[in-house]
Amino acid sequence: GMCESRIVNATQAIAGVTEAAWDKDKQLLKVTFDKSQTTVDGIQQEVAKAGHDTKAHKATVDAYAALPGCCKYERLDQ
Repeated sequence: GMCESRIVNATQAIAGVTEAAWDKDKQLLKVTFDKSQTTVDGIQQEVAKAGHDTKAHKATVDAYAALPGCCKYERLDQ
């Protein structure tokens, strides 16, 4: 639950995002947004700032380290 909340909340402050839902089983974030106000890349950057790697952006070491133990995962290329 904490991971889902953190990931979804990372998108809520982004202008143009109207909905976000995390699918834990698929490890997939579905976001509805206005393309004139933000981009997929911008959304991924915010999720990475919250400590979670995305396909395009890695969380910083500090952001990842700040995650609760239950939200940590095996990181590739670290």
